[in-house]
Amino acid sequence: MRASASSRTGSEPGSSESDTLIPSSPPPTDDRQHDNGIYVEKSSDIDEPDRPVKFRSFLLHVKATKALLVLCIPACIAFEVLHLFFWIQAHWTPAGKIDKVANLAVLITDAIGVGMVSIVGLLFLVTLLLPIRPPTATGPPKRLRLHRTFCKVLFVFVSTPLILHPMVGVLYTIYTHRSIPSLGPWYTEHARTIALVVTLFVGGCMRRGPKLHYQQLILMTGFGVNAEPATEKGIKPAPEMNVLDWSNCSLMAFIGLFYIWPLAKRSMQVVQLSRTDLPHLEQYVRQSGFSYMMWNVDSKEGQVKLGDGPVKKAPPPKWTEWTLLKATWSGRGSVIFSSLILDGIRTAFSYVQIASMHEIINTFQEPAGSDKSYARLMCWGLFLGQTIEVLLGSYLWVRENYLLHLPTRMTLASILFSKILRTADAAVVETHLASEEDREDGKGRSQVMNLLTIDNNTIASIATIAPNVTNSAISLLIGVAFLYQMLGVSAFVGIACVPLSSPLSTYVAKNIYHCDKAWARHRDARTAAIKEFLLGVKVIKLNAFEDYFRRNIQRLRDIEVVSQRWRFTLGTLFNILADQMPIAAILITFFFHTKVLHKPLEPATAFVALGVFNRVKDSLTSLPSAVNELLSTWVALQRLVTYLNQTEIEDADWDTTDQQIVLEKATIAWPSGDTKEDAESGINTFKLRNVSLRLPVNQFTLVCGPLGSGKSLFLRALLGEAHIESGLVQTPRSALSNIPVQPTTTRTSWTTETWLNDSIAYAPQQSYIQHGTVRDNILFGQPFWEERYRETLRQAALLSDLTIMQDGDMTEVGSKGANLSGGQRARVNLARCLYSRAKTIYMDDILSAVDAHTSRFLVQECLGGKLLKGRTVVLVTHHVGLCLPVADFVVSLNNGTVDQSGTVSEVKMDVIAAQLPPQEEDEEDEEPDVKFREGEEDEENKKKNADKSTTRQIYKTEAMATGSVTWDHYLFVLKAAGGKWYWLTLIILYFFVRGMDVAQAQWLKIWSSDPDPSHLDLNLGVYAILVSSGVMTGAIRWVWLYGVGNIGFYNRGSRLIHRQALDSICDAPLSFFESTPSGRLLNIFGRDMQMLDGWSADALGRTLSSTLDVTSSAIIICLQAPSLLIFMILFTIPLYWMSKVLRKLRADLRRLSATAASPLISLYNDTIEGVVMVRAFGSAQYMCAAMVALINREREVTLADYTIFNWVRAVIRSVASIIVTATGFYLINQEVSAAQAGYVLSFAVATSQGLYILLETYSSLEQAFVSAERVNHYIQTTPAESKAGDVPPPSWPDKGAISIEKLCVTYAPELPDVLHDVSIKIEPGMRVGIVGSTGSGKSTLALALFRAMEAKSGRIAIDGRDIGKMPVQQLRKRINMVVQDGSLNSGTLRDALDLTQSRDDFEIYEALRRVHLLPDSLDPSDLADNQFANLDTFVAVEGNNFSQGQRQLLCLARALLKQSKVLVMDEATSSVDFDMDEKITKTLKESFAATTIITIAHRLATIMQYDRVLVLDRGTVLEYGRPADLVKDGASAFRALCMAQGKDEFDKLVAMTK
Repeated sequence: MRASASSRTGSEPGSSESDTLIPSSPPPTDDRQHDNGIYVEKSSDIDEPDRPVKFRSFLLHVKATKALLVLCIPACIAFEVLHLFFWIQAHWTPAGKIDKVANLAVLITDAIGVGMVSIVGLLFLVTLLLPIRPPTATGPPKRLRLHRTFCKVLFVFVSTPLILHPMVGVLYTIYTHRSIPSLGPWYTEHARTIALVVTLFVGGCMRRGPKLHYQQLILMTGFGVNAEPATEKGIKPAPEMNVLDWSNCSLMAFIGLFYIWPLAKRSMQVVQLSRTDLPHLEQYVRQSGFSYMMWNVDSKEGQVKLGDGPVKKAPPPKWTEWTLLKATWSGRGSVIFSSLILDGIRTAFSYVQIASMHEIINTFQEPAGSDKSYARLMCWGLFLGQTIEVLLGSYLWVRENYLLHLPTRMTLASILFSKILRTADAAVVETHLASEEDREDGKGRSQVMNLLTIDNNTIASIATIAPNVTNSAISLLIGVAFLYQMLGVSAFVGIACVPLSSPLSTYVAKNIYHCDKAWARHRDARTAAIKEFLLGVKVIKLNAFEDYFRRNIQRLRDIEVVSQRWRFTLGTLFNILADQMPIAAILITFFFHTKVLHKPLEPATAFVALGVFNRVKDSLTSLPSAVNELLSTWVALQRLVTYLNQTEIEDADWDTTDQQIVLEKATIAWPSGDTKEDAESGINTFKLRNVSLRLPVNQFTLVCGPLGSGKSLFLRALLGEAHIESGLVQTPRSALSNIPVQPTTTRTSWTTETWLNDSIAYAPQQSYIQHGTVRDNILFGQPFWEERYRETLRQAALLSDLTIMQDGDMTEVGSKGANLSGGQRARVNLARCLYSRAKTIYMDDILSAVDAHTSRFLVQECLGGKLLKGRTVVLVTHHVGLCLPVADFVVSLNNGTVDQSGTVSEVKMDVIAAQLPPQEEDEEDEEPDVKFREGEEDEENKKKNADKSTTRQIYKTEAMATGSVTWDHYLFVLKAAGGKWYWLTLIILYFFVRGMDVAQAQWLKIWSSDPDPSHLDLNLGVYAILVSSGVMTGAIRWVWLYGVGNIGFYNRGSRLIHRQALDSICDAPLSFFESTPSGRLLNIFGRDMQMLDGWSADALGRTLSSTLDVTSSAIIICLQAPSLLIFMILFTIPLYWMSKVLRKLRADLRRLSATAASPLISLYNDTIEGVVMVRAFGSAQYMCAAMVALINREREVTLADYTIFNWVRAVIRSVASIIVTATGFYLINQEVSAAQAGYVLSFAVATSQGLYILLETYSSLEQAFVSAERVNHYIQTTPAESKAGDVPPPSWPDKGAISIEKLCVTYAPELPDVLHDVSIKIEPGMRVGIVGSTGSGKSTLALALFRAMEAKSGRIAIDGRDIGKMPVQQLRKRINMVVQDGSLNSGTLRDALDLTQSRDDFEIYEALRRVHLLPDSLDPSDLADNQFANLDTFVAVEGNNFSQGQRQLLCLARALLKQSKVLVMDEATSSVDFDMDEKITKTLKESFAATTIITIAHRLATIMQYDRVLVLDRGTVLEYGRPADLVKDGASAFRALCMAQGKDEFDKLVAMTK
């Protein structure tokens, strides 16, 4: 395929009175941006750089710090030299060999200290001579890198001697178990230490760089996000630091994670954190993945570039799992390598506490009066080992998240988002999902959504897997060596027990791989079904089809739960191995050590061995765990690679030499999602064949043809959205950055020549409306040119509509224009094209949704008006006769071929005439209705907009609770999982397991203090019983927790919670869906439901277990060492306060995280649904900017949550290590046995470590229950349609008489009425047509009849029964409605037409014949040629594999099968040709002879033979009577509507009434 496309044109200056739907901010005035005279880096197209703020304060801070260092650094140098001098002068000659080594070590460390602080002094002198220069208007700050280097060198070179100097004494004490003798004057040693500590503190508190401010791209109303409040005019607050202080904070704050303290402080000051309280990511993290957010494909990296000029596209790469990993992780090798090294150091320090505990226990076996120096040193080891490990671990985990996990997620999202912008329309791809397997797998739009939200996160989490593997190897080596030292060869016997589980682990891993794939497929299928429900919710609700969709979604959920339950059954095996295998291994080890080798069980060995075995077990089982995670990641990678390798839109040579539209011998087919071979085998085999055309440039082309002739496919080919199997198609294209991200605010006098560029515009058959204001949807990101905008409103006949709207063109509309009528949506769609800067415009059947007189006005004033003059226009329409007078060129299609083409004078009118309605031949031009001329309406709209400072929000702000998660949300999940007996049994199991743990420790104390060999069998037997009981009960508790039979989290809870949430939206009124973005609901049923499925049970079980562990351990410590009780109480008070602050802070962040995902999902959904519009208008860069802004919002919350967690974890575990240290110091001063000391110390360590584990598990629990809170909120607060009232008898309505009495209806209580005292009576079997201008209340009256809008006052009665006093669903089941934008449920044709499965095939075929989709008689050839002849024909979501006209006829056939006495049709045949419309009119008259029919019609000929006509105007009844009587009345509004069609047309309409 060949296409001619424009190069990017920059945004010419213009005036902007409204903010765009997505990011906007003023652009720089030149290549540099200035902030109060300060130079900052030039911004990218879709993101701003970080800017330094308060630079003068930063310089003052640096100067003050260096003033202190002027005193500190010379003091360090002096005391280092002085100490070395005094040591040499003393000529101390040690007596022993060990003392000689210590003497030499002191000399070396002193020399190192002198050298290091001297280097610091020299570098300090350089920084004084070369100070930091502030940024200027011409350049960035200077010598900032030198300052950063000095900060790092000072910190490392001062801390190193501070560590080395005492290490001599530490090593001496470890080796000799004695205190080291003084090696120099005490005063110089202490003075040196004080000087080093002060210098380290002062230098460590010096900032490395200035504070930064990020001017974020402001998100206005869109994607379910309401506009952020603007600051007062004229007030511009000074920029404050709002960027995470990761790179510029002091090193003390950096190591201690105190750069997150401002957020914690803010949380204590406010009731609820808001998104603006969170720090932004730094620029280099925020912009990770930008290289993939481009358009032109680089064959090496698979990148795409949003280029400005003509570029030849390279073929897209063949993605593999490895190339995707390489693209994701490239450039991050240094971070990964350094993380592996630091993680190894952390792992080594994790054994310091265990080793210290072992040595302390052994000291109790020394003779009384022995030197306690070694024991005291080991007590400090208890503190330092855990403190250093936790501080280093917290730093590394935040670092890996910040520098690896978040950038990886952004990179993957960029790759996927760019693929969405290049791949075929997912809605069209769904039409090719012919196989049942594909449909069950949920392929299509929902699969793409899951790839972006779930699989993306799974792959990014690989950042934590690699360090775990290396840590496990190091931990395994240290642990094995430790065990061998304590137990000798017996250690290997116990270690060998762990690998014995390898066959089971292999089996589990293999099944987990297959289970994860199945679970993902079933999750996709369920998500697809929910999305289909949301897409067609209006049709579903009005026809009472909720039960069918409810059953189908619940069926898919049950299938998903089976896979989920099996997945957690496999997980249970891992839990059993993880929790119980070390205990079983230690039992076997003790048996071999004592019974086989006949060695005594030492107390130190008994109490330390279990802890070491746990670490060895963790190391050995981490490999299967890593394999488990890698398998899940590999499944996600395969899913991503499969999608990334799908075929894309046809490659194009970007040639901007002309705007020609040329087709040469082209065979055109709908695109498929896989390969070209897949397209050949797809269900939808319709093609345009041998098309050769050259459409005139700058002229009007009319494309016509009967229903199903290929008109929409032809238009898709011109857009580049079809598959060109052969031949050539050359068309203009929009540059991908055609829609500016940052609209200019500079005023310029526009002209048509400077306004128009080489882009294209497109108005689809189903109107594309985004969440935003009416003006936003018309401007579509382009600058505001007031004169052109006002003329656009006039030509699109929108002025009178805007006067009705409360806020004029600033009225907010929902996604897909939920609160606009069909005609208003069509005309907003048209206005977007009129206003656009495109020279080429494609429009698909824009006149079908508007009434007759509006159509005539649009043709004369718009299609023939000055805004389209000189532009290439291609219009697909059935209104051929109406549009022929303004057309220059005609293309007639028939059955996939070009029937004829040429100028209006060249085409054969007899062929065209077959597609004209009898009423449209030889029409005369008449003056359009004056009501659409510019005048009072425009002035009224201007005044309304000027008076409105705010607009009514169509979407309510997403609810977010405050404080910690309340107990009612916990009870919500707990009750769903089971009753009181279930929970009582579970608690007993957990208490029993903990009791067995305590009993095992108690018996070890007895056993290790009893050296009598005759008691060995008893000791070993009792210990074996205790261990076996603990293992069995531990396994049972996990099985019971997850579920047995019809109880448990996953057997009962998952099904019940999902069913309740599903019931809440199925029973919700239509108004709920109009005020709730679908992205929020998809977030609830996607992300939040996954959190409950995957985390709730495990988090609750581990939290309960950790609580029992910590509580029981603390009680035992206090009982064994009562004097520690006061210390424990004093320790608990700040810990309780800290945990309270933490709970509130983390709950706030969890809620922000949950709500931050909703607009991002809405953006993804809008892009997936509207990718054709994105490419047509060239708004790819525009959407990328929105994606970057929204995904960074989510990542900011994620990072803040993770950093806060690790910061508090570091603080709590560091403080908790005091418990162990205090216990150790207490014990070494007591006369206790080694067994007693080991017993107490083991529980002290358990308390210290358990506090962190409890924090971690409780954090996971609260995270899961924030999702439960959100799900429960929708269950509890979603309004439900009334089920109260009297159920009418089965035969009701048996006549179809309708009485409407003084009916008043409003959209919302705060809004004015839209129907005012409407009163009419409709007799049984009567056919009534409703007409009126757009916004007159036609559709509102129809919706009121179905109680989709409840009456504010008045009543509606059908066959004498007040419909307001019966259940809503019963009403809708008994009456029938066919809407204009009818949708079909996916499945087979039989499923789509007969959802209740109550009709046989004969009745279905008869309905298809009546709507003329099947001939009166079928022969075998029809089964092959006519897709409607086979009831097993596949129907895609919304029926997208059929044309709009075919879908309307199928919806009408579905209505025929429902057989109701009342039928309401809202423009049900607007998209079919006139010949078909005439046939359908006759069918309705024959098939519904005894049915009361209410028809909202734009084609007056459709209702001229009806019994009554109701004319509405602005919600009031203008007239109601027989058509024949009304057209005779000279003052009749209906007569005026008929006369507006032209004299000949009027005469024919009058003739039809006779």
